[in-house]
This record gives sequence, structure tokens and C-alpha cells, in this order.
Amino acid sequence: MIYSLVKSLHLICLFMWLSGMTMQILSLHLGKMLPGTLLPQEVARLRLLTIYDRFMVAPAMFMAIGSGLFMAMNFGWLDHAWLHVKIPLIVILVTIHGMHSGKIKRMTHSSENKVSFNMSKACTTLLSVVISIIVLAVFKPF
Repeated sequence: MIYSLVKSLHLICLFMWLSGMTMQILSLHLGKMLPGTLLPQEVARLRLLTIYDRFMVAPAMFMAIGSGLFMAMNFGWLDHAWLHVKIPLIVILVTIHGMHSGKIKRMTHSSENKVSFNMSKACTTLLSVVISIIVLAVFKPF
């Protein structure tokens, strides 16, 4: 019973975290495509995104990591090799989230859209890391 509850919490938080990261990627891409400096309403929307990130996406990230650690410690996964491969991938996701948050904050404060961003690279990286994590978590290959 406790496993099902913690796993459900883990999956809900992961969904919130990854949907927030997807929204970051789309916002950065759309912001980069705008000509000139950002208009006040565009800056206001980016500020709303940073507030959403701070109060919804980041806590979901921490809860997903915490519930994952809880499951790993309480269900005997700490010595499994698949978990040792999965943890650096999670660190990569956290790093990507932080980088995108920082870029959006810089756009908000400078009102310029001159942030270096490659959407195809960001999407490919996010998708490949998430698929790798899912394969490791579901199949536990080693």
C-alpha cells in the first residue's frame, strides 16, 4: 500500500516537473523568435512563468527526487546498478531545469531575447534523458 502511494506521488511530481520543463523550452524558443526587445506584456508572461516555476515546478522536482530516494532506501534498491546509472541522469535533468530557469530569468530582467538557445538540442536532450530514466526504472536491467 505504501509503495503504491509513494510511487503515485512520484509519478505525479515527475509529470508536473517534466511538463514545466517543456513549458520552459517552448517559452525560450518563442522568446528567441521575437524581433527586438521584449514587450512589457511578454516580460509579464515570463515573470508569471518564473513564479510558476518557483512555486509549482521546483517543488515538484524536489518531491519527485525525495519520493524516489524514499523508495530506493525503503525497498532495497540502493545497491542496484541500474539506480547508479539513473542518478547521474537525474542530475542532468536538474541541471537542465536550472539552466532554463536562469535563461528565462535573464530574459525577464534584461527585456532582451538574445539568449542562446537551441530548441532541437534541448528537446532531444530532454527526451533522451527521460526515456533512458524510464527504461531503467521500468525494466531495472542490471
